[in-house]
Amino acid sequence: MASSTIINHLIDACKDSITAGIAYFYFDYTNASILQHHDKVLRSLIEQLSAQNGSIPRPLKSLYERCRNGTTQPTEAELAQTLRNIIKIFSPCYLIIDAVDESKQKQDLLKFLNIVAGEWCLPQIHFLLTSRTELGTEIPTRSWPSVSVSIENGVDADVRMHIRTTLEDPNGVLSQWDTRQRNAIAESLISASHEK
Repeated sequence: MASSTIINHLIDACKDSITAGIAYFYFDYTNASILQHHDKVLRSLIEQLSAQNGSIPRPLKSLYERCRNGTTQPTEAELAQTLRNIIKIFSPCYLIIDAVDESKQKQDLLKFLNIVAGEWCLPQIHFLLTSRTELGTEIPTRSWPSVSVSIENGVDADVRMHIRTTLEDPNGVLSQWDTRQRNAIAESLISASHEK
């Protein structure tokens, strides 16, 4: 979809720079018990950026030691501080958080992102947030510049193109169906994508 195209471009751009970092998190509405709390976002971003460092970064080693060599869980504040220190290793550092509207703790997440973008004063951070809702008006007392882009029409075109391409694949599982049946399937799927 549209966000995956942007992400692929960022990944390509980061390949050309040994100092660039990129981390991605997707809030999955189908897995409510695991992936909707923003402390999971912190852990995931820390893990991804640490893996790109080439060796275990010092901030992560320090966190491990403070947590009695992994026998206790870090607090959210400790995770946030570790993430901040790891971000300092990279320039630029792209953080992509997809489907923010699916977060169970959306307001807490947005408050945290406001702190990261506004108070941490790390100019190398670049955020890409996606949501079906307008985030610009939901972030409390935002002190940092942002740009909102509506990709609703682009997403619709992407969905339509993906469905059509899949159904028209001569080697695909639906290739034995006639054109009328495939058109009916396509229209049904496209219509269902609008209801989500």
